[in-house]
Amino acid sequence: MRVVRQILVGLGLIVMGVGGVVLAQGIVILTGSQPAIVEAVAITILGALLLVGGVVLLVKGIRKRAVVPGSVGAEA
Repeated sequence: MRVVRQILVGLGLIVMGVGGVVLAQGIVILTGSQPAIVEAVAITILGALLLVGGVVLLVKGIRKRAVVPGSVGAEA
């Protein structure tokens, strides 16, 4: 189970990084002088969604499950 959590954390960090770069690119296009508003908004929304998805993966990988006291000795 530890490996799965490490994979989720790694993927979360990667997706957050990609989402941050895409979001920054969309903001740069929005503030530029070129009239590509629709594409810039789409890129910005995609970057924000990637960023949120990365945070969700990161939280799922970091968060530990609560241990039920009755099932601690049941595995042995």
